[in-house]
Amino acid sequence: ERRKELFMEGDRWFDLKRNGCPEFWIAKDGLKYETKQFMYTAPIPSRDIDLIPGMIQNEGYVK
Repeated sequence: ERRKELFMEGDRWFDLKRNGCPEFWIAKDGLKYETKQFMYTAPIPSRDIDLIPGMIQNEGYVK
């Protein structure tokens, strides 16, 4: 029922993030990929980090 109601709403990413999967997946080309834990958050733009004192970059991303 959820799939029918939220079809084409773009909620799949949030469902995967909430459930912590997929950690591993295989692409069409047959290569196995791993989703690192830090990839579940986006990097904070460097401009924001420069403008706001004390703000630090999300873990896994380089300033």
